[in-house]
Amino acid sequence: MREAPEKFGDAIRCLSDGSLVPSHRILGCSSVSSDEGYRHTVKLPVKKSTEGQEVPPLIGMYDPGTHEISTGPCYPEQTDTINNMLSFLPELLSEYEVEAFCEESKTGCLRYVFVRQSSSAGSLQLIFVVFHTEQKSNIEKLCKHLKSEGFPIVSVFLDKQQTPGNEIFAYDFQKLMGKEVLADSIGDIRFHIKPGSFFQANPKGAAKIYRRIQALAGEGQGGFALDLYCGTGPIAFHMAELGYSVIGVEEIEQAVASAQVNKELNIFPEEVGFVCEDVASFLQHEMKQACVGKDLKWVTVNPSRKGLGAEVCKLLLECLPESTQLLYMSCEMESLSADLKVLKDGGMAVKQIEAFDLFPGTKHLEWLTVLSRLKH
Repeated sequence: MREAPEKFGDAIRCLSDGSLVPSHRILGCSSVSSDEGYRHTVKLPVKKSTEGQEVPPLIGMYDPGTHEISTGPCYPEQTDTINNMLSFLPELLSEYEVEAFCEESKTGCLRYVFVRQSSSAGSLQLIFVVFHTEQKSNIEKLCKHLKSEGFPIVSVFLDKQQTPGNEIFAYDFQKLMGKEVLADSIGDIRFHIKPGSFFQANPKGAAKIYRRIQALAGEGQGGFALDLYCGTGPIAFHMAELGYSVIGVEEIEQAVASAQVNKELNIFPEEVGFVCEDVASFLQHEMKQACVGKDLKWVTVNPSRKGLGAEVCKLLLECLPESTQLLYMSCEMESLSADLKVLKDGGMAVKQIEAFDLFPGTKHLEWLTVLSRLKH
């Protein structure tokens, strides 16, 4: 534990006057990351230099509130390997005649560079988001050059994105070289990561949060758990590692397919299964049958930034047995606060809430909240 950052205090104010969460239930903010080198996933836009065609293109984060780039491509939050590779990239794009895309004139090719590094193996997966594939061979030659310089690139993909706006991926991935997946692990649990699949940008920090979830859940002892918004399965797998049988529910088909593949890479003491369905629909139509004959000890939820929403909160209140505890992992305090109000009004109380500073230097925190039914 270190001194809580200012963003922790700012976020806690969303809990208003303590009516949602009494102050003694707020445990504080844990540091789970160093201030440098924690990002293993990087998405950076590419733009033509304003100084002319002969100058290497610009790669870096947009300046706040603009589509201009004045810094980058290397940042202290990124791993050393990613920074070392990116330091060569602008010059190599010029050398291998890979043109940056211009949004105004719809000329050029390269829109974004995506880099993911395995936290366990150190290997790299690259995705070049392009407006067209005419410079495909140039990009392949560039990547072979990087490999010859010793960078541990194991897979390279193109993604053809012609939609205007800020949507990065079109999910039209074409393998250019190497493997279909990037191998990584969190603790003892192995993962194969496909291009475009969500995986924690800070897997080493995330591992500490998952261990905290395990400490809160305790040994499974034949109990049952539901993992809603399960993604590719990290929370489900960490619950299964404790001896819970688990069903994960996720509406994104690609994520469920990855979860099934990842399950086969590991051996768990109890069964883990996945359902591809909208969470609200599952709670309305399938949860009762899924829980027949089982002791549902935990329901874990890890929704997107928009939170659960009133409908899912109310369905949980209707469906959860009195003895079942709810563990809510959130990346957004405002939506979490709104959901906690609905759950509180429906008869649940916060047993504890804590924050994890997964991304130092940003406004973001991860939150873990444990809720249970009020005792009458």
